[in-house]
Amino acid sequence: MAEKQPTKRALMLRQRAARAMEKGLPDQIRRAYGDAPSVLADLPNDDPHLAALRENARASLLSQGYLTEEELDTLPVDEAIEAAQQRLRAQIAGLQEQSVVLARQEKGDRDRVTKAPRTLRQG
Repeated sequence: MAEKQPTKRALMLRQRAARAMEKGLPDQIRRAYGDAPSVLADLPNDDPHLAALRENARASLLSQGYLTEEELDTLPVDEAIEAAQQRLRAQIAGLQEQSVVLARQEKGDRDRVTKAPRTLRQG
């Protein structure tokens, strides 16, 4: 079965979400490595809330495909941020490419569908 092509609006929303994610990605990776947000900095390192925050950040990065478990376990924070940002930017570029292709298809379809048939003048 052929995969349904996303709509122009769906692509735009996915691009916006990816761009918003790009801004917060470094903080999310730092949380996955155990760095607590400033509002939770007073909690002890073994606090269950911090552990849950860390695990949620790791799970999100893994599920979205920005980092692998091996990368989270082996890469330093700065390298992990760089790797995740490269993948996210590639995703954004792919969405932009899909948007361009969709716009071309819509333009081509519109030309074919909306042009009136040519008629001969009878005089």
